[in-house]
Amino acid sequence: MLKETEANRIPFVARIARNTAFIFSSRIFDILIALVTTALIARYLGIIEFGHYAFVMAISIFLAPLIDLGFERITTREIARNKALRKKLFGSAIIARGFLTLIILIGVFVAISIYGWHEKIAKALLVSVTDQIFIATGMLALATFQAFEKMEYQFGLKFIFNLVFLVLLLVVINYDLGFIAVFAARLCANMIQSSVMMLIVFKKFLKPIFKIDFPILKFLFKEAVPLGLFTILLTASFKIDVFVLKYFRSIEDLSLFEAAHRIIMQLQLLPMSLSISLFPYFSRKAKDSKAELAQSYYNTFKFVFIVSLPFPILLSLFAEPIISILFGREFLPASIPLVILSWSISFLFLITLQSFVMTSEGRQVLNTYSAAACLVINFLLDIIWVPRYGYIGASYATLVSYACFFLLSFYFTTRSLSIPPLRKILPKPILSAGFIWLTGTLLFQNDGIIMIAIESAFIILLYFTVLFFLKTFTEDERLIMKGMIFNKNRILHERKRK
Repeated sequence: MLKETEANRIPFVARIARNTAFIFSSRIFDILIALVTTALIARYLGIIEFGHYAFVMAISIFLAPLIDLGFERITTREIARNKALRKKLFGSAIIARGFLTLIILIGVFVAISIYGWHEKIAKALLVSVTDQIFIATGMLALATFQAFEKMEYQFGLKFIFNLVFLVLLLVVINYDLGFIAVFAARLCANMIQSSVMMLIVFKKFLKPIFKIDFPILKFLFKEAVPLGLFTILLTASFKIDVFVLKYFRSIEDLSLFEAAHRIIMQLQLLPMSLSISLFPYFSRKAKDSKAELAQSYYNTFKFVFIVSLPFPILLSLFAEPIISILFGREFLPASIPLVILSWSISFLFLITLQSFVMTSEGRQVLNTYSAAACLVINFLLDIIWVPRYGYIGASYATLVSYACFFLLSFYFTTRSLSIPPLRKILPKPILSAGFIWLTGTLLFQNDGIIMIAIESAFIILLYFTVLFFLKTFTEDERLIMKGMIFNKNRILHERKRK
């Protein structure tokens, strides 16, 4: 007979797996659309104007954490934990978000006045910041979906946003509406998405209580500010190269670096999907059972590491055709930073997981220390290498800083939960990755988009075949994979037979 505790765990595993599958599906679609829209924008604007586009986006993305200030994750955690206070917590989070939005808008107008940017840049920045405000509003609704573990809503709503944005962008390009219209297209799509998300939350999940409750507001700010500072520093780490390149080098250097870096950042959505799905569970286990939280972290660490390894290999093998297909031959030098930055993917994937685990424990201030160290290292290396080596120097600076970020984050996470059994986790995936890298190097050529797709699929299939041949996955891990496909009754029946 199956033990009762195990029988109760199986449906939970299946639910987590299906939630993860929903978010993964959403994120994969996001990545594809983001790559397509970025390619369309780059081809439409050209290398110079795309540099200006990247500069405006860097400023508005840098401001985004100031608008959110960590409220999304804290709202998710507290709604998942505190059923009685859900409505007040959500209402207080919306009030706090409105206050922060007002401050940011005033700050943007002041900055435009002080720096005297070109009118085109100033208008684009105002549109882009407004876009970030609507994104931040939607993130509070997203926090509710995550807390209730209803990730399927995210999939549908992101599909709507991506479709609307793609259609509007094609209209902008077809009618040659210009630089600012590119930002306006994204703003319109996010306005629609955020409005629908909030409407669903009010109708299906909870109606917020809009009351200025100072104890709750104080608690939210106390918990969110360290996480917000972490996000600000993290965003600065991701975008500092743009500002240094613009200061020391040409706008072309900025464009070439950002074209490659955007591909890497889009892939970051994959570990974010898994971490978001597990975050409510992490939050509950951090409160109830440190041992179960540690085991969940170990298992997820192994899974994320395994999933991350094929990406640098594929990007290294096919860097030139990927850049050429997406951005055009004008951007072909960006293939060099793409190869360099691709080796940071495993670090970034694991950093994402570890930041969510520390937040679930209420130790989000340690995320801030890690991000601050990354920012300082990246900035110092940029100052040394960018003036001489341009976008190549910025790429190496970014890779080194992400590696240091991971090591410090790993230290903070394992100081509380102890170190995962790395000797059991690392060798087999690394051996499998080395095998597919050697195979790809010897056999494959850059033969166009169709052949690249076929060869990439073959490499990934070969990678997981070798992993299974080496018996990398335990019985429980195979159970989780099946949970993404089969229902809980099928899984229970299979375990009973064993």
